[in-house]
Amino acid sequence: MEAARSYLASQLQIVHISEPPSALIVTGSSASSLLKLARTAFKLDEQKARLTFEDLALCKGLLCALPSKEIAKRYEQSLERARILSGGGFIIQAVMQYLHLNEIRVSSHGVREGALLAYTRYGQHWLEEVKSNATKRSSA
Repeated sequence: MEAARSYLASQLQIVHISEPPSALIVTGSSASSLLKLARTAFKLDEQKARLTFEDLALCKGLLCALPSKEIAKRYEQSLERARILSGGGFIIQAVMQYLHLNEIRVSSHGVREGALLAYTRYGQHWLEEVKSNATKRSSA
């Protein structure tokens, strides 16, 4: 776990954000699965699609305390998802710390929708623009 923590910290140091965002919207199945887990296990409001840093810490504690098979059975997760969910929580928490945010919004949309949003913002050459921005930030 320490190797993963160190690697993630080194990768986040490469990312330069001139002004941290006021909110973070997280997409994808790990975020959705963590929200579902928190709602079920900790009785979070079903209408809210937000997780706090503490909510994620509680999820990680639960994921460390129970075997993946038990997580899958009790909290309606696939076994494959239950096996990797703590890693997803770890990454989300690391990004939250980096951005100095205590809460995330979980979008029901996924990576495909994110690509569409990038296309809307940057046009036909969205992928080149994203790659160029990532290269500029990693070399800065």
